[in-house]
Amino acid sequence: SPEDLGFENCLHTYFAVGDITRVSICGLQGLHYLDKAGDAGGARKLEAEPELRITRETNRVYVNATGAVEIRDETFRRKIVVEKSNSASTVVWNPWTTQKMPDDFAAGEYQRMVCVESGNVAENRLTLAPGQTSNLKVTLSTGAL
Repeated sequence: SPEDLGFENCLHTYFAVGDITRVSICGLQGLHYLDKAGDAGGARKLEAEPELRITRETNRVYVNATGAVEIRDETFRRKIVVEKSNSASTVVWNPWTTQKMPDDFAAGEYQRMVCVESGNVAENRLTLAPGQTSNLKVTLSTGAL
């Protein structure tokens, strides 16, 4: 096609955790995010905290977020490092009790999962000219806390 292709992409990575209330996510401090949870309506906010803790429905699109993110799971006593390339957005999602769970989730499973996605969404969406290609790479590693 002779026209440019505009698109968003995201690798939806769901991580099993021991207890969501004992998980912290590091590497997002100082970044702006779009708050898509509940009544927030996509309000743009600044992540001021060094660690994000999930205590309610969370649906955040961090923009211009190119660095690694670390998920620290106190229950499983492990860390998961999410490194990425060709990705300018990070999405953190947990439906809590207020959002409908996907059909393949059991009741209460929000307590044992967190989704940390790498991609290019919102103001980081991509445009490809005819003949161009795009790729997105995520490298996961784990270790003891």
